[in-house]
Amino acid sequence: MVEFNVDDYDTLLKTLVAHFESNHENLGAYKTQDSKACHDCLFTEHSTHCYACTYCTTCEHCTHCTHCHDCTGVSSSSYCRHSKFCSGCSYVSQSVHCHDCLFCVACFGLVKKEFHILNQPYPKDVYFKIVEKLEKKLRRKLR
Repeated sequence: MVEFNVDDYDTLLKTLVAHFESNHENLGAYKTQDSKACHDCLFTEHSTHCYACTYCTTCEHCTHCTHCHDCTGVSSSSYCRHSKFCSGCSYVSQSVHCHDCLFCVACFGLVKKEFHILNQPYPKDVYFKIVEKLEKKLRRKLR
């Protein structure tokens, strides 16, 4: 066991943080491109500080995600886009702090909800029609 000197704590912490921030290796990663400090990730691109993610792009600080794009702090989720701090979600887009949600767009703080847009519930068939219209509008806007 290493002897711990409380007086050295601040210096040791700064050294550890500096090492962590400068270490950009992708340990245990496979086919990970243009990513930094992504550990045990597969086919992940343009991401930073992710862990055990597969087929994710442009993500930061995500863990155990698959097929997510442009997400930050998302965990145990799949097919999420442009979302932050969500967990256990699938097919969630432009959402923040949602947990165990399915098919939600632009939602905030929802738990165990499905087929919501702007935190409002919709029947499944109506939800998909609205999302299709939103996607067309967004494509026109981006041209």
